[in-house]
Amino acid sequence: LRGPLREFAEERLAPARLDARGLFAADVVARLWKAHLSGALNADSRLWSVLMAEAWLEKRNLSF
Repeated sequence: LRGPLREFAEERLAPARLDARGLFAADVVARLWKAHLSGALNADSRLWSVLMAEAWLEKRNLSF
């Protein structure tokens, strides 16, 4: 997620986007993302789960 998928991930993990959907705690995801990008934490699996859920919901035009 630090490489070629970074832009894709940043768009879908943006706090405003997560807040609008209301499914994930945007502040928690933002902290994980920041720690992951800095290299302080490898949060690949946790972030990937959120990212795929958001991408799936986006693809199907679903919201909660």
